[in-house]
Amino acid sequence: MSEETPAASTTSSSGTGEPRHPPGPVCPSCRSVARTYVTASGEGEVYSYVVHHNPPVPGRETPFVVAVVELPEGVRIVGNVVDCAPTRVGIGMPVRLTYRQMDDELILPMWVPREA
Repeated sequence: MSEETPAASTTSSSGTGEPRHPPGPVCPSCRSVARTYVTASGEGEVYSYVVHHNPPVPGRETPFVVAVVELPEGVRIVGNVVDCAPTRVGIGMPVRLTYRQMDDELILPMWVPREA
């Protein structure tokens, strides 16, 4: 992980080591309640995405991209792709994690294009 790439946390089953996101109370494979927290790289690739046009979302300008990003650690995380035109987003696009302050109480994870 580079210094400019913030960390992401995921969990894995203590019984099987299977990665999980979002974390759940029980591993679906081994039924164990024990889990381990894992620091992910904060980098991934767009697995799937949609360009949101309507309905309007308060505080957001349309269009914007909502993507499912697959991390090398084996989990997929949903978030907006920002700092690029929606037309540039595609399946397999390399992205890295960033965080955006939405208001005084809310900070959300988002994805930005990773420069090659």
